[in-house]
Amino acid sequence: VAGSDRVVIGAVLSTSAVAYYAPPQSVMGQLYIIPGAVYLTLFPAFSALGSVDRGRMERLYASAFKVLALVMGPIALLLVVFARDGLTLWLGAEFADQSTRVLQVLAVGMFLNTLAWVPSTALQGAGRPDLVAKAFLIEAPLYLGATVALTHQIGIVGTALAWAVRGLADAGLFGVMAWRGLGLAP
Repeated sequence: VAGSDRVVIGAVLSTSAVAYYAPPQSVMGQLYIIPGAVYLTLFPAFSALGSVDRGRMERLYASAFKVLALVMGPIALLLVVFARDGLTLWLGAEFADQSTRVLQVLAVGMFLNTLAWVPSTALQGAGRPDLVAKAFLIEAPLYLGATVALTHQIGIVGTALAWAVRGLADAGLFGVMAWRGLGLAP
């Protein structure tokens, strides 16, 4: 599904619309270095603790969730507040006019999706990658359909909205799976 949003924009709108969407999306991609580093640290820890020390796994889960929320939340907030100024400095006022809302919606979506990384990592580390894979298989056609519909109705802001809603769905779904499947409190 990665990159499908740009394909949808090109097919539904135009390739010039992709140009207004790609830089804000690129910013989000760069920010995923932070949860990616947390994932690389948590996965072996969850794998080791899952069957040995459930209490320690629960504390690690809660701490990691809080750390990601406290780091990524302010970053997302800064992007929402200063999106227009940053895009104007970076790419000019005309570009900012077209892409400010996209960056703001993607920033919120990035924060929401970041919250999905901890329960997803816990599930995979505890030996349940099948649940994550099944969730993605169910989600993919729904996401693509929503992306096409929202892009057609709202333009590139609709594309960003579909991506943000997918981030919220990931956070909720993986949080519930980790709670019900592993006993990790949401």
